[in-house]
Amino acid sequence: MKLLVTTMLTVLLILGVQADAVNWQHADGPYGGIVFSMFVTSEGTLLSGIWEAGSFRSTDNGQNWSETKLGLCQCFGSVFAESDDGYIFAGNPFGAFRSIDDGQTWELVNDGITQPIIFSIAINSEGVVFAGTATDGIFSSIDNAATWQPANNGLPVTGYPVLFVTHSDVILTASAAGDLFRSLDSGSSWHPVGDEINANSITAIISHPGGRVLAGTNNAGLFYSDDEGASWFPMSGGPADGFIRSLAIAYNDILYMGSKTEGLFRSDDTGSTWLAISSELYYKDIQSVAVNLAEDTFIGTGGGGIYGSTDQGANWDQVNTGLFKTYLQDMAHAQTGDIFAASLFSGLHRSTDNASSWEQVTNGLSSTHLRVIVQSASGVVYLGSRDKGLFRSYDNGLTWSPANNNITDTAVYAIDISPNGGIIIGSDAGRLYYSDNDGDNWSLITIGLTTKFIRAVAIDSSGTFFAGNEEGLFRSTDNGQSWLEINNGLSSTYAYCLEFDEQGILYTGTQGGIFKTVDTGNSWISLVDDNLLYHQVEDIIFTPFGKTLVATQSGVFQSSDFGESWVFLGSGAINFHITSVLYLDDETIIAGTYGSGVYLGRALCGDANSDTSVNIGDAVFIINYAFKGGPAPVPIEAGDANCDVQTNVGDAVFIINYAFKGGPAPCANCL
Repeated sequence: MKLLVTTMLTVLLILGVQADAVNWQHADGPYGGIVFSMFVTSEGTLLSGIWEAGSFRSTDNGQNWSETKLGLCQCFGSVFAESDDGYIFAGNPFGAFRSIDDGQTWELVNDGITQPIIFSIAINSEGVVFAGTATDGIFSSIDNAATWQPANNGLPVTGYPVLFVTHSDVILTASAAGDLFRSLDSGSSWHPVGDEINANSITAIISHPGGRVLAGTNNAGLFYSDDEGASWFPMSGGPADGFIRSLAIAYNDILYMGSKTEGLFRSDDTGSTWLAISSELYYKDIQSVAVNLAEDTFIGTGGGGIYGSTDQGANWDQVNTGLFKTYLQDMAHAQTGDIFAASLFSGLHRSTDNASSWEQVTNGLSSTHLRVIVQSASGVVYLGSRDKGLFRSYDNGLTWSPANNNITDTAVYAIDISPNGGIIIGSDAGRLYYSDNDGDNWSLITIGLTTKFIRAVAIDSSGTFFAGNEEGLFRSTDNGQSWLEINNGLSSTYAYCLEFDEQGILYTGTQGGIFKTVDTGNSWISLVDDNLLYHQVEDIIFTPFGKTLVATQSGVFQSSDFGESWVFLGSGAINFHITSVLYLDDETIIAGTYGSGVYLGRALCGDANSDTSVNIGDAVFIINYAFKGGPAPVPIEAGDANCDVQTNVGDAVFIINYAFKGGPAPCANCL
């Protein structure tokens, strides 16, 4: 055995191999997304467009969703239409697309469209396809989108986000400015109509088989026309604020109307009266509606993903599995071990199993637009929202109540709690508030500050206050009565976060990387190397094993030498906009993304020396541990390259075989 060990050590010192040190996988939730389009194909397949997050497809009535790629990336959602002969068409900012297999695969069909940024798609009974663009008006195709021609005769050449073909083949389109036009000759010419509609913009149009046409607006409610759009009249009912997001009609001629703030409405009498049918839903912003042949109704919400009803809206269930397009702003690890994730659009989510699965928390929360979450040493959890101020929970997030006494701002962007229990919060209006009684009362402490958008706050053990925004960092040593700008050494003054390490050293994440101060902010030292250069740092955490992790707009970076050098964790796997990170004792990294939900990162098995790579050094480390009493991998499972639930010389042999003989790569689930 001694000869084998000596030979192995000699070979390992000569050659090596490196692999990704972190495997990233989507967590099972939190699911959701801003679903601005919903469509049911003739085969019953559901298609959805997610704002800034791509398109999804479900073949089991919404129970499970998978991404379908239309364009260069999943950056934008799509709108959809289907012809009588089974062609499905889609439009998004990458152009027009066509599918002949029920939306499984798509081909780009932009020939003839000058600026193929598609806002809307419609098809008439003759099979002519129409596409409304963002800047160049409307285009039409008579050959199933193989080629396109401009169809702007009588139209201002501008953007057209709304296109609809009535039951009698009249084409209606609305410009982004709210002007309404119609065509009676398959798009050959257009004529302005609808001076009676007094609205900033028209958001949706629907046609009833009986001939009535309805148009929803973003500020003036609903209008109807009984002469194919030639004249229009206001219609009562619907949301009080007049903001209508969507309209749809079922095969039994029931009409549905989605509002921005009051949920979904249904009409059984061509829109003469409307009944609210989603009062129990947490999400009231209904951006899209679709109904299948079985009369199942699906609604896309402004953050909560998709709900389905099989009884015309009497009862609803979330049907979101696989729809991982939540916009997470912050995460917190509670003293109980629970993990909270605050989302900008989909509210608060909680996990009791180390982020493997998630449940939604709604009791007492009147906002779904959340920014920051922090727990005090006494166990009180504080939650800052974008529109309803501050919330507080005494029972680990089960129930919430407002805590806005003396707070005049509705958007709380930053929270920190001092060792003695004092709480400081920052608002988007540039104001800071302080409480020394658990948030029962607040005092304004922004004397001398004229900035806006406070995104970072901190209090050190001596009671010194720090605040950061787009103009840099500020410090107060007199409880917020006066503030001093402390930007010396900062090459980027747009601050996103402030964090103390275990030694009390203060770090800040900025638009241009990470900095630290050892003199209470009098000067700042850059910790940016070539790997972290130009990266926007939005969160910083310090692990028990001496590692520093930062969340950036393009992924997670790690330093094992106190910020002197940085390694990108997750090449090609998690190059998303990361807003927050957490670290578990088993070395699992939890990454919250802006638009892609939560990812779990676990060490690649075989990285025994924790240098973020698997190479000869790990084999040497394992041999030294096994035969010479050297240090053990931390955690011990990190050295288990072959996943036999042991860390021994067999793992070193496994790594050598992988490196020099093309053997299998280290396994992925040793931890």
